[in-house]
Amino acid sequence: MAYRQVTAGRESLDHLHRLQLSPQSKTPDTVLEWTELHIDSADIDNLPESIDRCRNVKKIDASRNMLSSLPQSIFNLPHLTVLNLSHNAFTTFPIALCGLTNLEELNLSDNQLSDIPGDITSLKGLRILFLDNNAFATFPEDLCDLTNLEELHLSDNKLSDIPGDITRLKGLRILFLDNNSFTTFPKELCGLTYLEKLYLFFNQLSDIPVDIARMEGLRLFWLHENAFTIFPIALCGLTNLVELDMVDNKLSDIPEDIKRMEGLRIFWVHDNAFTTFPIALCGLIGLEKLDLSHNKLSDVPVDISKMKGLKLFWLNNNDYTTFPIALCGLTNLEKLYLDNNKLTDVPEDITKMTKLQILKLESNKITHLPRQICNMETNLKVTDNPLVQPPKHIANRGLDAIKRYFEALTDTKAIQSSRIQISFLGETEAGKTSISRTLQLGQSILTKEADRTRVVEQGTWEVDQDIGFNINDFGGHDAYKIGHPIFISTTGLVFITFNLSKYDAENEGHFKLHIGDWIDKVQAQIPGIQIAIIGTHLDEVEITQVETKCSAITRHLEDHADKKKRWYRAQKETCESKRKEIPKAQASLRQAYQSKVAHLQTLYGQMKPVYEQIFTVSSKTYKGVPELRDYLVSFAKASDEVLPGMWVEAAKNICTKKIEDSENTLSWEVVEDLILQNAPTSWKEKYSEKEKEKERMICDILSFLAHRGDIIWFDRSLSLKTVVFHKQEILVNVLKAVLTHDQDEVSQKLRRSMNITEITAPKIKEDIFSRGIVSKQVMSCLCESFRLSSTEVDVMIEMMLKLELCYRVQEDKKDKKILKPSTSFHFPWLLTEERQPELDTKWPSKVPPDTTQLTLQVFFPYKCPDGLYEKFSVRQHRYLGFRKTMRMDWKDGVYAELECCKMQLTRWQNQSNPDAVSQDPDWVISIAVRGSHLSDLWGVLRRGHNDLMNIIKEDWPGLSYNKYLVCPHCVSENSEHPTLFPGEILDQTIGATSKPRQVPCVNSGVSIPGDLVYPPSWQEVLDKEKPMICEKITEPCLRNMLNELLQEGIITDREYEWLKPDTSATSVLCPKKTADFLDALKTREDEASPPHVENDGGGLDGLDDESTMTGFTIIAVVCCVVGTSLVWVIIIYQTRKRSETYSSTPTDKTTLPGDLTSYNPLDEERESSKSDQFLEYQGHVLPMFQSHPRHAKSESGRTAAIFPSDVEDDDLKQSVSLTCDEHQPAAESEHSLSLPRSASDSSSSSTRSTNSTGLDSLQTFNPHPKLVNYNGVRDRSPSPVAMIHQPPQWFNASSLPHTRSTADSYHCSKSPTDNPDLYPDSEVHPNHHSSSASSLKSPSHHTSSNSSSHPQLSHLSSHHNIDSRDIPSENNHNHRHFDSA
Repeated sequence: MAYRQVTAGRESLDHLHRLQLSPQSKTPDTVLEWTELHIDSADIDNLPESIDRCRNVKKIDASRNMLSSLPQSIFNLPHLTVLNLSHNAFTTFPIALCGLTNLEELNLSDNQLSDIPGDITSLKGLRILFLDNNAFATFPEDLCDLTNLEELHLSDNKLSDIPGDITRLKGLRILFLDNNSFTTFPKELCGLTYLEKLYLFFNQLSDIPVDIARMEGLRLFWLHENAFTIFPIALCGLTNLVELDMVDNKLSDIPEDIKRMEGLRIFWVHDNAFTTFPIALCGLIGLEKLDLSHNKLSDVPVDISKMKGLKLFWLNNNDYTTFPIALCGLTNLEKLYLDNNKLTDVPEDITKMTKLQILKLESNKITHLPRQICNMETNLKVTDNPLVQPPKHIANRGLDAIKRYFEALTDTKAIQSSRIQISFLGETEAGKTSISRTLQLGQSILTKEADRTRVVEQGTWEVDQDIGFNINDFGGHDAYKIGHPIFISTTGLVFITFNLSKYDAENEGHFKLHIGDWIDKVQAQIPGIQIAIIGTHLDEVEITQVETKCSAITRHLEDHADKKKRWYRAQKETCESKRKEIPKAQASLRQAYQSKVAHLQTLYGQMKPVYEQIFTVSSKTYKGVPELRDYLVSFAKASDEVLPGMWVEAAKNICTKKIEDSENTLSWEVVEDLILQNAPTSWKEKYSEKEKEKERMICDILSFLAHRGDIIWFDRSLSLKTVVFHKQEILVNVLKAVLTHDQDEVSQKLRRSMNITEITAPKIKEDIFSRGIVSKQVMSCLCESFRLSSTEVDVMIEMMLKLELCYRVQEDKKDKKILKPSTSFHFPWLLTEERQPELDTKWPSKVPPDTTQLTLQVFFPYKCPDGLYEKFSVRQHRYLGFRKTMRMDWKDGVYAELECCKMQLTRWQNQSNPDAVSQDPDWVISIAVRGSHLSDLWGVLRRGHNDLMNIIKEDWPGLSYNKYLVCPHCVSENSEHPTLFPGEILDQTIGATSKPRQVPCVNSGVSIPGDLVYPPSWQEVLDKEKPMICEKITEPCLRNMLNELLQEGIITDREYEWLKPDTSATSVLCPKKTADFLDALKTREDEASPPHVENDGGGLDGLDDESTMTGFTIIAVVCCVVGTSLVWVIIIYQTRKRSETYSSTPTDKTTLPGDLTSYNPLDEERESSKSDQFLEYQGHVLPMFQSHPRHAKSESGRTAAIFPSDVEDDDLKQSVSLTCDEHQPAAESEHSLSLPRSASDSSSSSTRSTNSTGLDSLQTFNPHPKLVNYNGVRDRSPSPVAMIHQPPQWFNASSLPHTRSTADSYHCSKSPTDNPDLYPDSEVHPNHHSSSASSLKSPSHHTSSNSSSHPQLSHLSSHHNIDSRDIPSENNHNHRHFDSA
């Protein structure tokens, strides 16, 4: 009888237990149909004897259990070929396995085995054997009789020698011996002449025997992190070797004989001890990839031009001071990395490198770029350089902006100009306003108490035609510190201002309050900015006291700098110590600590010392002011820039409007007219019919004006981009009105208003100052004196939402006495309420029974940064507000009840554990989550962690902090001193092998489950969703995914043939093949990767298994629900999310936004549509994009992807198209993907491309050189192909919980492109061991994704959201090892 092939999960154990109780009963057909058993993570310590009833089973996965033995009945499974017993408790090899003569793959890694029985020789068919992370001290000699073995994994053991009989393994092709105890190379390996891949990294090797030349079949050899000080000459005999890894040794030279390695194509040799370029490398004329980064090189020989085959070259993080001119002879080079050196110039001859696609020059000392660079078509990265020509803010916008800058210099004269922003910060009544006005007017000015600054007062000081200053005078109240990042330029000058007459030199608290804390704030928020100190009221202090106070301040400044240095050193030593204690098997956690050390080094290195002179001035007598003016002028001259004349004239025209015009803001049309007023006639004619080019030039000029502080312009907000705040005082006035701490003033304004009665005014006052609630009506009332139009009020509200100063809330409509309009805004800054007593019941101090609490604590030395917690609170509303969950806020906390758990955010001072260096108590932001389902808790906790880390990265890039996961066991026991685990666990890859089963709780002396400390691995996530996935995926759907993965090099041809569906049916489900595919993903956790190189931001480059496999998992889930291969766009995007290199501005290639700012989907009118815009899974979030009538064009006119962070709520009613070519018709195609359009979009239909049904057309592209056609046939031709197919032909729509109308048709749009490698900066090391049967790889290209609002996602709204901040910022050094064999 022929049976169906069925995959069974953990429910199969119930069947088998029942059969075990009835040994004489007939085996049901259901059991006989099972061909796969997935009983992993089932919390079992034995397999039932009735396992032999599964006579047709071919594969069993029983990993991650507590098995220590196997039933003898397993012997009776004649068809079993794959058995996974990893992560169990075997101390001896299960002898029952030896009867499985047809077994082909056996995984016994992560057990406690120390020997192998001789009976294993009966496993004649065994091809793949995993024995990683066991207790082998000697090589099991009986393995040498497995003559058909092809792949052997013995990593993470304690081996030190190899038996001679290993040569009997004639079929062995792949051997993993990394992370063992080898001190000398095992000569016996030299007899493995057919071995293709050998992994011996993480050992203590220092030499290689000559006999290695016998290994003629060796293609890949990894030796990183050994003890080599001299390059082993014997390696030169491996003439067929393709890839060699010698990373992180102590090499200082390369022998001439290396030229014998004619087959070498990839050579990784970064992090060694090279001080001069190894000239012998120039003889490797066939080498394609060479990594010499992180050495001490300062030269490049002329002979390097012989390396005609070189395509990728890493020289970053070396000691180059001048650009090596010899590099210009590498005419075939495609990617050159020279970031993080000390380069001061770029030669004109660089244009000879005609094939260069990526040139990374960040973090150098380059001041000028040659005009000739405009002739290149490359992805140029020059951030963090002291550029003068072009200015830094222009260069940061990309090569196209640089080209427009030089073109403008050609059309108009160049002007050497300098305009510096000065910001006065300090406590209240420090004299900031008086000195600011004195500088501006050039005469003594004293400020009356009634005129003291609230938030910020702005002014200008014009020294002469080419030197000027924009001056910001900030209010000193805590609530006004929120305005600092809005107005302070990163390239300006900050003065910490204090009152000399009130300063007590003997009181250390005075220095901390008036100077020290302000220095910490500025250096954390704007690292690298120049800080100086000003003491005011000089006329009120005796000269001797002035000297005494200044001397004391100077000593305090030295102590302050030394204390910070010691803090950084202590943190670095702690991280390095912890890193050494972590087992090598947990490589990702080790890398997380390495990343943190690099980040600390970067933070400390980028801080400029405070200017040595303390300025003392009197605004009353003008004493000391001339010296201050002289310093400012010299500072400005040292910071001058070369600007096109028309830019300078445009700035004057816009500044004139500040005085002449009554408008509070400028529209785009007005700005365009002002800029064109002084543009040369030739320029106007050139761009008269080039609207897009003209628009980009206007954006360049606005960026320049915003950079130096003339205007405020939100260029990354679609809704605010067309509004220019040329009168910053309007923003100032609004912030003053809303953030005021003067309750009497607010009360007076409310009573004067005709719209608010005296009865309601006290209630509204209480809402503002107790609850932080301001309604739209109250907002208009407070701003009434500014004569804002209704449109301007809306713009101001949009601005505050964009800056995450507040979030929009839904008031109780029944309470009509307070407010008729339903829209109100919550400002956490205004909250004064303490924690509500009723929360003691909802969130008791003792964790309730059957409840688990996960807690993340982030510690900040000295104090909690102003506004950090408040912005974090606002950002959480995206998850809380739309779900209509119960949320309660108080001054220092938020409590919320989500559908799956409860959450509490708190801010508090850690009085019990002061900082070891400063002896000051740390401030802590805590995220605590309670519930009964760990997977849900981890999803919420990781989401909160990601939000907080992203806010720190966005607003406080120089901030120092530590983060810890609090032991859940200690929390449940109310331990006063709970065990703290490193919070870096949340940054690392979570794979099955890197996740321990038990973790020791040091303080309590017990071991707790690893699941309480480590988030779910992607394998566990996959297990959870596998049944649902297998029930939904159809054969064409699976075939299309396999095609994409094959083209990316993620799977091999062999795997493709094994996994592809057998038929070409259009809608047939394929649960077995889908299960095979998902299982193939699960086996990839143990693939090795060499150590990653830190990028210039201190992070770690390369993909990890979480970014890759979690991406697969998420997309599989999305695919089975959405049913459109649009998800293939997202899958490639998600798998690359950690290595994607984003341009901060558009370029000629289709680009993605760079510094992704926060997104606030806060409109209660669209709460019901949130599921159409967001998709979240286990704390990992994906965008489901809509299209928009105002297409976001790249520099070449191509439409770029729009991310949620760039799209305001009103914009989300529309949609965004993603195309590859602006000349390609976006509609009228029979292959276009049609998505429903909201009714509100109908008015703008003329601006969109539509198909015959009148629906929006969504397009995307395939940036890959190897492509696939739509008949499921692999196509390796370079012809472009769309990545959106036609689900009606293959998608099982009946399985969806919701159905579409017939008008909601799906189609496919092909988008041609001449450049298949749109995101070429993606060469990364793999993160796992590669193998013939286990060789899924990280993708080597980048892809943007574009999706749509989709009604079929509405049922996911309870747990699917998106956070664009999950998209990482630029990785500057991405490498990849390729499977060379």
